[in-house]
Amino acid sequence: MSVDEYAQRLRDGRLTGRSFVLGAFVDGRIVGMVACVHDQGRKVQHKARIWGMYVAAEERGRGIARVLLAETIARAREWPEVEQVRLTVVTENLAARRLYESFGFAAYGLERCALKLGSRYLDEEYLVLTLKEPIC
Repeated sequence: MSVDEYAQRLRDGRLTGRSFVLGAFVDGRIVGMVACVHDQGRKVQHKARIWGMYVAAEERGRGIARVLLAETIARAREWPEVEQVRLTVVTENLAARRLYESFGFAAYGLERCALKLGSRYLDEEYLVLTLKEPIC
């Protein structure tokens, strides 16, 4: 999605309840963002999801994603019910996968052909970070 599409999503109120979007700015322009939502269903409120992690290509390699992810995890830890944080990563995005693994995220599933760009399919891997060990 473009920045305008994300802005419209926020204006439409599609982020409600316990959720937030963080942005990274350089010289007044947004160069990175990430969103997190605390699942609200009675049976899933022990989970939070990270989505929309993005850093502009010209700003990558400067630690922006690391700062955004660290702050996102810190905020998710403040939600007392949350035991795990989940996200997906395109399997070809090795830099992102290494970043997530450096924070302790572990793979638990794979969705083949999860995304389609034109005629090209991309697989997504499902990752989870355990904040509190479940009793099960």
